[in-house]
Amino acid sequence: MTDPVAKRKAIAREEKNLAKHDAVIEHVRERFTHECTAAEARMRRAFGELRTLLDQREASVEQQLRQVSLQVPVSMRACTHTRAG
Repeated sequence: MTDPVAKRKAIAREEKNLAKHDAVIEHVRERFTHECTAAEARMRRAFGELRTLLDQREASVEQQLRQVSLQVPVSMRACTHTRAG
């Protein structure tokens, strides 16, 4: 391939191939960035929902503890009297 015209054609063809590859790489980079952003949003939403559920469960447990604590002193007094007596 010592023909200068053939070399120029080969170089032009390779430049076109490189341009195509650059376009593909840029497309993949854009898709990757988009997918990462979407995944981050989904994770934030999932952790937000989890935090909400945990907060609701905590409030429920605290309410149950308050109800039990209102009942415990009466029953503990009865147990204390039977032990002391």
